[in-house]
Amino acid sequence: MIMRTTFALIIALMFGSIIGTTLAAGAMVIS
Repeated sequence: MIMRTTFALIIALMFGSIIGTTLAAGAMVIS
């Protein structure tokens, strides 16, 4: 249970960083 939650958190962080980087790059291109 705990390991599954940790794994889900790691995946969420990875996707979050990817989305954040993409948004930052998009903002740089737009501006």
